[in-house]
Amino acid sequence: MSLISSLRQFFYPPEFRIKSLKPYDLNTIMKVVANLPDKGLSSSISEESIRFLSDLSLCLWRLEKKTTKPGSDEPLEKMSSAYSSVSSVWNILIQAGVTVREYTGLLYDSGFPLNVVGYQEVTGISEPTVLETIKPTIFLHGEPVQYGAIIVGIPPR
Repeated sequence: MSLISSLRQFFYPPEFRIKSLKPYDLNTIMKVVANLPDKGLSSSISEESIRFLSDLSLCLWRLEKKTTKPGSDEPLEKMSSAYSSVSSVWNILIQAGVTVREYTGLLYDSGFPLNVVGYQEVTGISEPTVLETIKPTIFLHGEPVQYGAIIVGIPPR
């Protein structure tokens, strides 16, 4: 903190004054950070729990597909009560750090965490596009725990 900033603190009562920061050496900070334990998924959550969350998310995704109108998030009329329960479980999974990613309709990118099940020639497209998501990619705290499976549409030759 500069001298002026330090003096400016005296305009305020002691309980509201900001204490000056100690200067730290960058090398010291780097040594401390390098010695911190890795807080990755492997140490914080068991493999069995990750598998359970992954399977639960996949089943819930499939159930949601059966209870909603195709191409929308609106529930079918006869499934509205079941859909509210599905939404509640989704909210719990989201709070736990689970994200489910469906790629249907997006341009295909080989960098996606996906397994391509098959290719299909489709007229009317100019670039490879994901036609169908068979299984979504499931992420836990931003890391993929289950790779998705898709069918890619390719332009005719």
